[in-house]
Amino acid sequence: MSSVQRFLFSCLLFFNICCQAQVGCANLSLTGVYPDSLQPNAYWASIQFNGSQNTLINYPYVSTVFNCQGDTLATGTMFYFGQLGQTSQDYPIELTGALWCEPLTFEFIYGNELLVNDTCYFSYGSAEINRLSAQASFSIAPNPARDFLSIEFQQTYFHLPYEIRSMEGKTVAHGTVNGKQLSLPLNFLPAGTYFFYVPSSYEQAPFIKL
Repeated sequence: MSSVQRFLFSCLLFFNICCQAQVGCANLSLTGVYPDSLQPNAYWASIQFNGSQNTLINYPYVSTVFNCQGDTLATGTMFYFGQLGQTSQDYPIELTGALWCEPLTFEFIYGNELLVNDTCYFSYGSAEINRLSAQASFSIAPNPARDFLSIEFQQTYFHLPYEIRSMEGKTVAHGTVNGKQLSLPLNFLPAGTYFFYVPSSYEQAPFIKL
């Protein structure tokens, strides 16, 4: 490889790395959902991309919308070639007939500069649930979750009992915090919205089981 080729390759690599830093779920957000004025079962989801103006996400679309029970409420297909940073774009979705119950979870898929797909999840219509999450002194991830849920605790929670509760307030599982991190299998739970609850501190945080 000649010196000129090495220089061009280094520039291209640097450009990809810099641009890659501009793409990620932290730079994407769901800003609104509204019905199509002409089609009764069609809706639009507005996605804001706060990356740099020179950054493009490739072939983005809202693939699936889950309701509060984890059922598929709506689906979408690829609609735009891409979306530039510092723009908002509307993506079409079509209702499937499932129950509309909030919070909704939007699955958004896009490709980065290296054409590698990534997936982001956005919650909609869950102001009260977000408020409860902010009040809790422990963190849960991923959310939504499919197989396992990981909870991070402060030391003051060690040896305290915990519960997993349904939206109706029924206790579906319980145990004791035995360390800084707790990993919970979720395969025994049907899809839906649940709360991780610590009775002694009256703190709870919601999560969605897919």
